[in-house]
Amino acid sequence: MPPFLIENHDEAYHIWRNAGVAGRTLVHVDPHHDMWWLGDPSELTIGNYVCQAVKDGIVSDVIWVVPDETMRTKESRSAVRHHLRRVFAAFTAQGLGASVTACTLRSMPALAQPVLLDVDTDFFCIRRVRYRKDDSPGRPWIWPDEMADALRAHGVTADIVTIAYSVEGGY
Repeated sequence: MPPFLIENHDEAYHIWRNAGVAGRTLVHVDPHHDMWWLGDPSELTIGNYVCQAVKDGIVSDVIWVVPDETMRTKESRSAVRHHLRRVFAAFTAQGLGASVTACTLRSMPALAQPVLLDVDTDFFCIRRVRYRKDDSPGRPWIWPDEMADALRAHGVTADIVTIAYSVEGGY
């Protein structure tokens, strides 16, 4: 199946739901986790659609692939921890048992089963995860073919691929 190219990243949720996906691992390649808590599905946005996919049982495990530089600085590693604490607190409070793993392309776990592959093109031009600070996209730090090679090296295969190009968002 060819990849789904979308402007707004939350369109991925509708693609997965319409395809009847259930209980899948999501490989989310993005400097943003997109898992903020969502109380009402009518408020679905680019910042919380992964949460709704977990709540609906579409996604059972999330592998959040962050830019490599994120793990090289104490500030960025701390930002990932802050994000994950908030996500886990919300998921736990609601009894959601999804696992969430943050890693880089090079430190991804090996995957034996096909996954939902979800890529935001801002991954290519934002060098690290931040917490409560603005992102400033720059020149690409990695190219799509390099990302694809790294995913293949970890055994990532996907039957549904969504790619958010986020042009309206400035990326």
